[in-house]
Amino acid sequence: MSCGGAVRFGVLGPALLETARGEVELRSRNQRTVLAVLLNAAGQPVQAARLMSALWPVRPPRTAPNAVHVAIHHLRKALEEPDRLRSTPAGYVLRTDPDEVDLERFQALVAAGRAALAAGSAVVAGDRLAAALGLWRGSAYEDLRDDVLLRTEIERLEELRLTALGARIDADLMAGRQLEVVGELRQLVRAHPTREAFAVQLMTALERTGRRGESVHVYHAARRALAREVGARPGVRLQAALRDVLATPAPALDRRPAPAQLPALPPIFVSRGAEIALRREVAAVVAISGPAGAGKTTLAVRIAHQLQDRFPDGQVYADLGGSLSRRVEPATILTDFLDSLGIEPIPAELQERTALYRSVLADRRVLVLLDGAVDESQVAPLLPGAGASQVLVTSRPRLTGLSAVDQLDLGPFTRSEGLELLLLAAVAGAERVRHQGAAAATVVDRCGGSAFALRIAGELLRDQPVADLAASLADDSLRLEVLSGVRASLSLSYQDLSASLRQALDDLGSLEATRLTVALAVSALGESPAAATEILEQLVDARLLYVVGRDNYQFYDLVRLYVREQCSRTCERASR
Repeated sequence: MSCGGAVRFGVLGPALLETARGEVELRSRNQRTVLAVLLNAAGQPVQAARLMSALWPVRPPRTAPNAVHVAIHHLRKALEEPDRLRSTPAGYVLRTDPDEVDLERFQALVAAGRAALAAGSAVVAGDRLAAALGLWRGSAYEDLRDDVLLRTEIERLEELRLTALGARIDADLMAGRQLEVVGELRQLVRAHPTREAFAVQLMTALERTGRRGESVHVYHAARRALAREVGARPGVRLQAALRDVLATPAPALDRRPAPAQLPALPPIFVSRGAEIALRREVAAVVAISGPAGAGKTTLAVRIAHQLQDRFPDGQVYADLGGSLSRRVEPATILTDFLDSLGIEPIPAELQERTALYRSVLADRRVLVLLDGAVDESQVAPLLPGAGASQVLVTSRPRLTGLSAVDQLDLGPFTRSEGLELLLLAAVAGAERVRHQGAAAATVVDRCGGSAFALRIAGELLRDQPVADLAASLADDSLRLEVLSGVRASLSLSYQDLSASLRQALDDLGSLEATRLTVALAVSALGESPAAATEILEQLVDARLLYVVGRDNYQFYDLVRLYVREQCSRTCERASR
């Protein structure tokens, strides 16, 4: 019997009710729980005592009957059909049609998908099974996950979901989509290490993509997991999968194309003198360092694109994080590099991965671009050994601990370079910039020679008068607000400092002097001349200060503003 109306119910996640007007917001936990219990009863009467036990598993309060009545009342009101939810002597009855409940639709779609799979219609099967899985919004009966009476049913439905997922992956494999499912299967094997079906599917997908060694590794990992978790040996399907992999002839060549991972060429670029020409005949490793916003990545990507034709075996790229808080471990980078180069199996230990990586690159010509290195220990395992491969690496600190490296330090842009970048970034506003030279020079100067800040300023000038922007940037209290994004970039360098060095930087930033002498630092920090000099040099290494002469140092302009801003906030907090 049809109940009529455009109503949908959901139990594959939090309890869901949709009417012709859209999804009903069930704000009350009581409403969601009562609805879930009624839907689980599938049209059978549910006594008030059962609803109270679901709402209060230990001891229902005195107000429990009234709370149940209130929840029922709100559900009836939301349903907009009086006969949908009725009170009978046997209990409450919620009437539904099978196609109105997501669980019923899920089971119907899974049955249709399995039938299509059995008939050899892989694409149709995959579509129907994917549609079935798409109905899940979380755990089944999520509002009742602690309900003792539903625990078995919830576990049964989770098993149905995993089985349907396995069937959908079978359809994908039948359709030749093994490359697309490898990543998903890796996650599933990690989440369900003793579920042999997923391990078998991953072995199959890897073997079909020519990664037989990795496939064998999956078998042994599954064998260890079974022994460790449940004290069992591999089952028939898993053992058969291993035999199939070992019986398949290894491909003569990896057919994957050479990696081409370089980021896109930056649309705006200003040559830093002869830097690119100088690096066209690069050493095995070129390390480009400089303060935040100096244009290190832009320069490295530009050089890499000019050199890429020399490296027919590919170009690989990795973002190393740029700061301690975002540092990416070299083991992770090596896994990605080896995978992109078509190498398998990949060893588990960092030392073994490094050795394999260097062996592979020894007879290949590969360009390696490492962006945002934090320190030498992160970069060292990623450097090739002997061979014709080359590395470009960017970092804020100088990587002085690496040997046989061509070091290139980027400082602030000169005024003429800054004006050129400003014109390129301004695009539509470039003509106004040319005709207001004095104001444009002020903008460049207030950007402190930072390529990042200049690009931001250029974008602002596309629809803003030059004089107005110059006036805004001249106000030290507004400059970092106007140059949005600069503050976040500088904060990475600031937060990477130790607590003591950060405090020293704050103390130095509170000084009014434009230049910092060792004598001033001694006075501000309360340290000996030797200790004060060491602190100043550490801040130079961190690219927050630069040397302007013997025993003389200076803040990068935008760094000075940022540090003073931090000092002000610290003082405000201390005064509260």
